Amino acid sequence: MNKSEEVEYCNLELRFDRRHIQDLIKELIQEGYSLYWSENDTQFVISIRTGRKLVKLRFQRTGSGFKLVGDYMIRDPKLAEWMEKLIENTRGHAVVKRFKDRQIL
Repeated sequence: MNKSEEVEYCNLELRFDRRHIQDLIKELIQEGYSLYWSENDTQFVISIRTGRKLVKLRFQRTGSGFKLVGDYMIRDPKLAEWMEKLIENTRGHAVVKRFKDRQIL
């Protein structure tokens, strides 16, 4: 993916437990991303630095676990690939739109 390409993930819904989120954080750090996270009574947020951009993954608290929800625009090719593997591995769902030079592919 070159600089003019980006991937948008819409209507994302993936379910996790706390241990899985901790594993995701470790994996992102091993991939070389600078990140930080915060948590409150309703959500867990992982903020990932990708160049000049900051991607905030928002996990809503649901009873015994967490649910990653929302829409995300990702321009970093490695992070976009990681996100697609995450969707496949958790058997979640999302609408994935690929853009090149501001046109949908």
